[in-house]
Amino acid sequence: MQDRASIAIVLLAAGEASRFGSPKQIVSIGERAMVRHCAINALGTQVSVFVVTGAHRDAVETALGGLHVALVHNLEWTAGMGASIARGVRAARERNASLRGVLIALADQPSISTADLALLLREHMQTPEHIVASRFGERVGPPCVFPATCFDELESLNGTSGARAVIERHAELCRPVDMPGAALDIDTREDYRRFVEQSGLPHS
Repeated sequence: MQDRASIAIVLLAAGEASRFGSPKQIVSIGERAMVRHCAINALGTQVSVFVVTGAHRDAVETALGGLHVALVHNLEWTAGMGASIARGVRAARERNASLRGVLIALADQPSISTADLALLLREHMQTPEHIVASRFGERVGPPCVFPATCFDELESLNGTSGARAVIERHAELCRPVDMPGAALDIDTREDYRRFVEQSGLPHS
């Protein structure tokens, strides 16, 4: 079984948020920016966290001030999520030569808790050769953990094709974990309004 020192979390926060109309990464979830909320949940797993920035770098980095995360700027953020995944995985491998697993998480999934991420990591450590992916309804996707055998593919991603493409290519390796919170990613103002109404948290 692997230990947590051989795993990293790559938190994607590089998008332009064009459908939202402003930097959604810094919209309020309770009393803190959404990207900070997601980063704190990731740090709660006690593994290294790499946050990939892009379109709104300054705002995102300010929101993360004081947190023990590695900031990774993707100069090619306009190329899409695939390029940000590639940049984050590359940075994690450069930092840790013994890296054997990477959890890809999104900074617009505020319903994903530390406990959710820890569950995915435990599943990965028990079966480190598999992809462990969140399942919500009939779909599987992020957050998800990839073994070292997928690193080269992740680093070759580009464009709008994200981690789901790698999951689909290796369906036989995928271990889905039911995770209802993964069904929500905040893309629009309506998504955000619905989330805060359901959560009861104060909002912007």
